[in-house]
Amino acid sequence: MGISWTDPALEADARDLARRYGLALADPGQDATASTEQAVLVLTPERLELRPWGASHGSEGAVATEFVGGAEGYRQRHPSPGRELLSRAVLGPRKAAELTVVDATVGLGRDAFVLARLGCRVLACERAPVVAALLEDGLDRAAAQRSAGEPFRFELLVADARDVLPTHPHHVAYLDPMHPPRRKSALVRKEMRVLRRVLGADADADTLLELALAHAQLRVVVKRPRHAPPLGERVPQRVVEGRRVRFDIYDAGRN
Repeated sequence: MGISWTDPALEADARDLARRYGLALADPGQDATASTEQAVLVLTPERLELRPWGASHGSEGAVATEFVGGAEGYRQRHPSPGRELLSRAVLGPRKAAELTVVDATVGLGRDAFVLARLGCRVLACERAPVVAALLEDGLDRAAAQRSAGEPFRFELLVADARDVLPTHPHHVAYLDPMHPPRRKSALVRKEMRVLRRVLGADADADTLLELALAHAQLRVVVKRPRHAPPLGERVPQRVVEGRRVRFDIYDAGRN
């Protein structure tokens, strides 16, 4: 995976990102047909984007982490423990400030960000450097919009959750693995298609669930498409269900 830039003034920042995340540098003028990569990271004056190579010279089809603008930005600015299925599943009867949550498959970080805004301490694990770079960029832009002194406990760990779960004490483990698309399912949204093309599915998700069950102090919460089978064919103790997704809840010490 390479990183490019749209303005010569951004080259130094792009090189710094490449160094920190172990990414190659992609020539901004390179012909997309000359590359074997599926996508390229592009640093623009506004944000960091992951672009399919066919769109490498324009923002159409780009994937970015957004916590500030649009509908997702509104959700992030106005989290509601009562309305959020996520918070009902993760928090249970506890107050958010009492909980440390390991998001073992953080991805673009939307759910983890909501949990942090609600007051949880979040340890966000991302093993793919390209996705971690996108998430860091979104977090930096969101930080510029927060009020001084606003509590926000979110730690991004560029690491495999299998190494984090046994070594970082936590109350709740949260899993939202990237699953293979169902043949008859509706077309998944753009960003998931791009990420799946670049990263593939989480083939070790079943193993990750077993590890999470062994180390969470209170519960493990798994986000699933509403009609998908339980992860690893494990029947949850409880389910919080919405129109499109559900949250399978496993109590620690019960499996």
